[in-house]
Amino acid sequence: MKSSESEQFIHELYEQYSEQLYRYALLRTGNKEEAKDIIQDTYYKAYRGLQSFNGLAQYKTWLYSITRNTINDYLRKKQRSDLLRFRVGTGDTPDYLLPDELLSLKEDTKVLYLALSRLKKNHQEVIILRKIKEFSTKETSEILGCSEAKVKSSLLRGLQALKLEISKEGLGYEFKESEQAF
Repeated sequence: MKSSESEQFIHELYEQYSEQLYRYALLRTGNKEEAKDIIQDTYYKAYRGLQSFNGLAQYKTWLYSITRNTINDYLRKKQRSDLLRFRVGTGDTPDYLLPDELLSLKEDTKVLYLALSRLKKNHQEVIILRKIKEFSTKETSEILGCSEAKVKSSLLRGLQALKLEISKEGLGYEFKESEQAF
């Protein structure tokens, strides 16, 4: 592909997937500016790696993999241990979720986010990808670079841990029938 064709193709991928990738990055970081920077880095890396794309995955899962790795690199550099920090700002920090933004979330959504933020990294990732982003088991395994069996077992353990976290904190969220049978 020529440079101008590559740029056009990356632009098309940006138009198609950037909002989804941004929401994923925001879920993982809890920070709007960091999420924007991560998406910018993702598309830069995608542009640079486009020639080496082997076609074994879909472009969407390839971009999610790049985004995931970019997030992990970014968080590692900042030495963060908690990947889902939904910090409440004081009003002086507009890049974090502010109290009114947090309050605007539905109560059950807040409960889930708070409980999810307390889980181990691998449980958070698989729950976000499978249940929030609605990727298939196969797509999730491609993004995470692990087997489908690992995705299934991590999802089961993650959902059990999430349920325990919700009940332990007395958060009052009731799992729906459909959520219990994941």
